[in-house]
Order: sequence, then structure tokens, then C-alpha cells
Amino acid sequence: MTELNPYLPPAATLEVLPELGEIQLASRLSRLTAASIDFLILPGAFLTVFIFFYSRIYSRLSQLDDIDIFVMTLLSLVMLTAIIINIVLLYRYGQTIGKYFLSIRIVRMDYSRVGLARIIFYRILSIWLLRMIPFIGNIIVIVNPLFIFQNSRRCLHDLIADTIVVKC
Repeated sequence: MTELNPYLPPAATLEVLPELGEIQLASRLSRLTAASIDFLILPGAFLTVFIFFYSRIYSRLSQLDDIDIFVMTLLSLVMLTAIIINIVLLYRYGQTIGKYFLSIRIVRMDYSRVGLARIIFYRILSIWLLRMIPFIGNIIVIVNPLFIFQNSRRCLHDLIADTIVVKC
């Protein structure tokens, strides 16, 4: 008679994950370069739009020319396009524009695709919210990138989101 023993440990099937030799972690330099490219594109576009809007609107509020409106619209479209391209790349490939140029991507720890919600809420928003906390935010700004010097090359936002950055 075969009765189930309630005192046996639970059984689980284990997935065989790819060996680390097959998947190569992105180098620290490539991650820094990708972050620099992203920093130059998105905040650079945003800052250009903001400075142009501010200088035009507050200096001559009632005297906006057609060219001013055209340039404001054009700069806004450039910024919006960069944001949309980043979102599409993140959703489809786990890459930003900088990561795309350097052929690196964000994946889960089990090497599966990362969902856009996990990238936005865990990798980006969690660190952004932590940075808003007085005093602790200043520490997070310093500590987050310093975590990359671990052997796993995972920053604090990678640890929170359970992700790694690998070569494509």
C-alpha cells in the first residue's frame, strides 16, 4: 500500500540554466559607456527643450514667432521620439539606445526576457524613489553604481529587479 508520507520534503524539478560560460556578463566599461550615451541622449534632449522653452517663453511671452513655435515643437518631438525608442527597445530587447549600440541587454537572473514593468518599476522607479528620501538619497546615488564592482557586476538596481546585464 502506497500512502503519501506527510513528513517527506517537497519535491521540485530543477531547470537546467545555461552555463555562465555561454552567457557573458557585460563589462563594467560597456555598461558605463551605455549609461553615458543614454545620459547624453535623453537628459540632453530634455535639457535642450527646457532651456529653449524657458528662454523663449519668459523673455518674450507675448511675442512668440512662428519659428519659435516650430523649434519648440521640433525639440519636443525629438525628446518624445528618444523616449519612445527607449521604451520600445526596453520592451522588445531589454536594451536602451546606449545598450543597443554596445550590444548589451538586460535579462532576468534565469536569462529570460525582462518585462517592461519590471524594468520601469524595479530598476528605474525604485532607485528614483529611494533617491528622493532625504540623506538616504545621497547615499543611494553613490552606492548604486559602486555595487558593480562585485564579481556579479550587478548594481543595486539590478539586485532589486533581479536582473543582470549581458552581452548579446
